[in-house]
Amino acid sequence: MKKFLTISMILCISTMAIFSAPKKRFLVEEHTGAWCPPCGSVGKPTMEALIEKYPDEVIAVELHNASTGRVDPMAISEQQTVAGALGLTGFPYGSIDRMMFNDGQKNVFFIYPTSWDGVIAQLIPTTQPVVEVKLFYSINTSTRELSATIEANFLQAVAPAQNGELRFNVYVLEDNIIYSQAGNSSNFSHQNVCRTMLGGAWGTAGLIPNSVSSGQTYSHTYKYTLNQAWNIDNLKFVGIVQEYHSTYADVKKILNSVRGTQGAPSSELTSTGPTISVKATGTPFSKVFSLKNVSGERTTYRINEEVSARTPSNWTAKLITTNGIVTKSEKTQAAEITVDAGATVDFTLELTPGATLGIGDASIEVFNKYDPTGQRSSGKITAVSAEIQYCQINDYQESQYSLLSQMSSAGLTNPVELSNSEFEDVGSSLNNLSILVWNCGEKGSLTSSEATRINSAINDGINVFMVGAILANSTDASVKSMLNYAGVQFLKQAFQGAGDGKINIIGYQDDPISNGFDQSCTLINYLAPALKAVGPTAAPFLRFKNVDTVVAIRSTINETKVIVMGLNPFAITNSYERNNLVNKCIQWLQGVGPAISCVEDFGFTSTESGQTSEKTLTIENKGKSPLTVTDVEVEYEFSTNFMVKGSKNFTIPANQTYDLVLQFKPSYAIQYDSWIRIYSNAENAPIKQVNLTGTGKQASAGPVISLSVSNLSFTDVGVGTSDSKTFRINNTGNQDLTVTNINVPGAYTPLFSIDPTAFTVAAGANQTVTVTFNPTDVLSLETNLTITSNNKGGTVQMPITANAIVGVEDGSTVSDLLKLNAVPNPMTVNSKIEFTLNGNMAQQVEIVVLDASGRTVKTISNKSFEPGTYTFDLNSSDISSGTYYVIAKSNGYSTQLPLVVVK
Repeated sequence: MKKFLTISMILCISTMAIFSAPKKRFLVEEHTGAWCPPCGSVGKPTMEALIEKYPDEVIAVELHNASTGRVDPMAISEQQTVAGALGLTGFPYGSIDRMMFNDGQKNVFFIYPTSWDGVIAQLIPTTQPVVEVKLFYSINTSTRELSATIEANFLQAVAPAQNGELRFNVYVLEDNIIYSQAGNSSNFSHQNVCRTMLGGAWGTAGLIPNSVSSGQTYSHTYKYTLNQAWNIDNLKFVGIVQEYHSTYADVKKILNSVRGTQGAPSSELTSTGPTISVKATGTPFSKVFSLKNVSGERTTYRINEEVSARTPSNWTAKLITTNGIVTKSEKTQAAEITVDAGATVDFTLELTPGATLGIGDASIEVFNKYDPTGQRSSGKITAVSAEIQYCQINDYQESQYSLLSQMSSAGLTNPVELSNSEFEDVGSSLNNLSILVWNCGEKGSLTSSEATRINSAINDGINVFMVGAILANSTDASVKSMLNYAGVQFLKQAFQGAGDGKINIIGYQDDPISNGFDQSCTLINYLAPALKAVGPTAAPFLRFKNVDTVVAIRSTINETKVIVMGLNPFAITNSYERNNLVNKCIQWLQGVGPAISCVEDFGFTSTESGQTSEKTLTIENKGKSPLTVTDVEVEYEFSTNFMVKGSKNFTIPANQTYDLVLQFKPSYAIQYDSWIRIYSNAENAPIKQVNLTGTGKQASAGPVISLSVSNLSFTDVGVGTSDSKTFRINNTGNQDLTVTNINVPGAYTPLFSIDPTAFTVAAGANQTVTVTFNPTDVLSLETNLTITSNNKGGTVQMPITANAIVGVEDGSTVSDLLKLNAVPNPMTVNSKIEFTLNGNMAQQVEIVVLDASGRTVKTISNKSFEPGTYTFDLNSSDISSGTYYVIAKSNGYSTQLPLVVVK
């Protein structure tokens, strides 16, 4: 309905004195279509009159629509994105700076053309710009490459509401497009037609801070190859600074806009090859850029290097120029290159993934050092960790619909998020990927190329979880084919919830994912789909409570698992149940679940009192995911008679077994009946009880060894030092115990001292034995201490574990005698080692470099030094990247300095 608006602004607009410059311009975006008669008879003439009346205040843009059943070759997808988010109800309607107004009944973003003039007339005298926008562009007519540099000079402090963002955008417009218009002649000429938005519907994120101060300036250069079908002579460009928030529609307004000015560039920045690549940890991704000076004079260019916020902190970015290497260590680093007129200089941007798996970006911006407001050129590279196993594809637009936290809680370690376009570029190179979550959230949908990539992932054995409110609704043949391959057919949108959006979803009995699920949901934007399971392995697992309408299906394709959930999980109002359902979906992708199997009754042979017998209980995991045993509990009353030897928590892979060693040690000649309980994540029996039986019999004559401890452990003992442990050998028998030898295997004999090694222990008595660990090198070992005697049970062994580290050789404080320093540290090729010897007399000092295993890789010096400070050059050209230790030793003292080598 057409209405004249009495404007009541929802946003706050400051009233300020009017200045001739800078200028506030209002972006009027008309949503139109060649199929729409009123668009030609009302919308277009109104826009022409508006431009004529306000030539300096209004920038006109036509956003063409070609939704289902409509044909318009000028249509762009951004139109439907903006229209859907801001609530467009008809054509021709338009928005002014995407601001919200009140039409007397409700708040709206879109107003009818006959009201545009009145709104603009009220805005002009009351609105002053908060930011001045400039746009300079150039077009290489032979390659059709557009270079458009946009600049924002903030005249006021700006911080969007609700923690929103500030973004750049550039529109490409074309005039004089001849195409029919419904209700007009067939040779209708269309003007101000938006061909594309270089920053998408909502602009480019991450180029402007989300909160800026007055006087701050930011810029960005867009590179874009213009479509061959567009007439370059009829193109024009609009630069925009806008707000954006994924949730709040009223935080999407345009702050200011400007028409582009064509200008000759002073430089050309070019590169070849891909801008995104998959790289293993420690392997750099590099790209060579060529900077050509196309001005008429020798010019010094400044190159700013920056990493994105999503780049893990332990990744390394480098800018390698003819003047050296600039390593990224702060937010921004810079280099300078001087280039003769007409000459070209190459430099390299490098990004190396670190230990944290993820995705990261390194970018550069190049400009004339002495003309910082002039032309700017930019470049970027993106690296993805090759070791990624679990990945979420961001096709969901609104950040609150991310499932990364649920992926982590379901046991997926270090899940990484990629955009849908990034995955299309590099997905086939992620060879370690095992689970892929393609998240379309509330408004995302699949394209033909995305469907092809998902299909390839399934064929590569990658388990896939597709989720989204309109994920399955596509009419695209490739998408329908991929879904059909995954066992899913879209029938229609279900009518349940059409009134108030309230629906109830339930699971299927005994289903490994949804058994017992029964929850209310609130639809957000769309009705739920009605799906059909097709194929022998496809099974529905979620449906409407009162009708047999399926909304989620799981299937298995050549042992690869696929889930299609045609419902945004965030429609489930109970967050606990929502997260639990998503967790079960992901766990099902990993395997149906662990299942424990073992005997229920377990008996020991008759055993003399005081003696110990052992027997193995075999536990089998018959499930398809790891079985994690968290504890093995013995009935408390008999916990000294029935015992578990070794760890009580362990994991059994799918379809494998684990031998649990149980011991029986009767105290008396009686019958023992007890049990153990095995606690695990088994779906069939999380608490598995096994009955235990054993018979004790009267002990016969003879000596019996009983040890006071079950093992000896030497932890982190410094090389050159020692550590001692004691234990008692008890004779619980009724005859003398004669120990003839106590030893460790020959290879470890030099590392251990044992005292005593031979002795006699009377019945009921005991002997203390001391074992000393004397490491001479960095090592970790596991061995056994063997006790040879006339024990009734024969030879006895006690496990020993020992760990030796690089350390101070005695307990004295070495900082007063020896000091070490290295500059730089970390080092690449050369470092200076500074050594200080304190005291009042000369000392023999040995300085060496050890690797992490304790092996000497370099000897820096070994001679006598007078007290003082000395400097040595260390070259790392013949050693690899890693952590090393510089060790200084003197007169029984030593000190160490960690040294990191980065190549």
